[in-house]
Amino acid sequence: MLSAPPASPFRMNKRRVDATLTLTTGRTVRGSFFVGETTVLGDGPERVDDLLNTTPRFFPFERLDNGHQQVVLYSIDHVALVTLFGHEAREVPGYEVAKVRHISLILTGGERIAGQIRVYQPDGRNRVSDWSHESSPFRFLETEHGTLLVNINHVVEIIELEHP
Repeated sequence: MLSAPPASPFRMNKRRVDATLTLTTGRTVRGSFFVGETTVLGDGPERVDDLLNTTPRFFPFERLDNGHQQVVLYSIDHVALVTLFGHEAREVPGYEVAKVRHISLILTGGERIAGQIRVYQPDGRNRVSDWSHESSPFRFLETEHGTLLVNINHVVEIIELEHP
């Protein structure tokens, strides 16, 4: 009689987060991320930006293609944009008090996107230019259509807009 191996104390429970990737080739891929129920630090659930900003090269993504699911490894460097179907940006600590800035940006593929960002810096250091110099490559941009994660390495131009 076979028995299941004991559960590893290092195993993390995962949850799915549906998303669409826009690759630098212009191709879009629909599927799901797998993120932890808690972060490594244990300070709440892992978000997609946590995963993307800490992954050194490739991340797993379950691609849904004509009803067929397949786990594919995608290069961090070749993901220009992630469209999320929830409101993950609101889960960032300090979301309610961060300075809101309205911007328009152009991606390397020529796509223009407008929305709002939140700058998590003290007064005097909460400008769009401060946001553009943060160290993490994937940044939230909230639009009227949803929540995006923009890879700053694929942004050509950023313009601050007057409050709409």
